[in-house]
Amino acid sequence: GKKELTSAEGKAKLVAEDAAVDADRIVYDKERRIATATGHVVARLTDGGRIVVVADLLTLRFDEQHEVREIWLYDGKAISVVAVKD
Repeated sequence: GKKELTSAEGKAKLVAEDAAVDADRIVYDKERRIATATGHVVARLTDGGRIVVVADLLTLRFDEQHEVREIWLYDGKAISVVAVKD
């Protein structure tokens, strides 16, 4: 089986329709539609609300439309941000 992996290191950034991830290293597996970010991970997710994630390791699984469907994190926190209207 052929694998299609894309990786970035050193201030790596991944931007999708409903997510933006910054990390020391990001690897994206196109076939499985999974991105894994390691080292100083900060992610902003906007589908269905706003979530900020800070972690050492974050894995995102995307659907066919490149929207985030599952999130796994290790040694980190996910914080829901509620917008306040005046």
